[in-house]
Amino acid sequence: MTNAHDFTFQQLNGAAPVALKDFAGKVVLLVNVASACGLTPQYATLEKLYEDKKGKGLVVLGAPSTISAARRAVQKARSGRSARRISA
Repeated sequence: MTNAHDFTFQQLNGAAPVALKDFAGKVVLLVNVASACGLTPQYATLEKLYEDKKGKGLVVLGAPSTISAARRAVQKARSGRSARRISA
């Protein structure tokens, strides 16, 4: 049976993949982020949460959304506008 520790994530900077098993025994908050289109107001709150709880084992991981990327491509193709302009 597959469990959360079986998953890995590619890093955006091309470094070795991140394996969730490396965080065994910690509380992992996996966040779907949309940083490419500038929708990042949640980062300040997430950083504060991490700073407040990291001593208790909290880890916050951000993963880009493939749904957001697909939506941006469709919207851009339809309107010629960027995701930031669509969502503003």
